[in-house]
Amino acid sequence: MSTVKTLGLLGTGVIGAGWAARALHFGINVIAVDSRPEMEAWLRSAVANAEPALERLITAPLPPKGHLSFATDFVQMARVADTPDDPRKALRQDVYLRALSASIPELSVYYG
Repeated sequence: MSTVKTLGLLGTGVIGAGWAARALHFGINVIAVDSRPEMEAWLRSAVANAEPALERLITAPLPPKGHLSFATDFVQMARVADTPDDPRKALRQDVYLRALSASIPELSVYYG
């Protein structure tokens, strides 16, 4: 099983921002994509707002925080994000392509 070092997020609304904040807190880099460039500032603010609560939840030593990148190009995000080698890889690629072709700005995709 491979480790995700860079998480790709489609959409930067409330759900995407929550996933971004948690991933960054645990040392995972995030590239978030949204068709609306103004969402970058909103996302960065939401992540900063979540940080104090995340710090209170975990007292164990953690890796250095991840780096947040933002793009408006779905293809750029798909190229940078890690795709773990597992049976869902084809599904992820299909979701990326569908999102790209439909240009759904509110879409947020995550896999547990």
